[in-house]
Amino acid sequence: MPVRGYFSRPFPTTAGFSAYRMPGAAVHVPFFILVVAMGAALCRDSALMPAFLVIFAVVGLYVGRDVAILAHYNGLIALVVWSCFLILIIAPQQVSTWTRVVAHLSPFVPSMVTMAVLVVFVRHVVRWCGSR
Repeated sequence: MPVRGYFSRPFPTTAGFSAYRMPGAAVHVPFFILVVAMGAALCRDSALMPAFLVIFAVVGLYVGRDVAILAHYNGLIALVVWSCFLILIIAPQQVSTWTRVVAHLSPFVPSMVTMAVLVVFVRHVVRWCGSR
């Protein structure tokens, strides 16, 4: 399957039998918000923050879709995503402090983390396209 097939639908159909139907958006949306929030917190002091946020948003959207489909088969995935999302909502100050510490280790940390996320995402897409 070509790579464009992977990017054709960020939200799979919920008609008929679909692994996305349950828990679907209940996992996809919190995962997307988690990825974008962590990217924004990590890259807040970077001059390249807008470009990095686009990368984190694309990764959150498409990997979130795949995580939501996997959560249909393994409920533990949904519990982990919901727990992390609850931590982000209940204790945003602690999450912000942690990301600030990581970002201040070096000015290159946000760039390195973003590039690592991008490389892992590209490997994921290539593996997904090769398995179809």
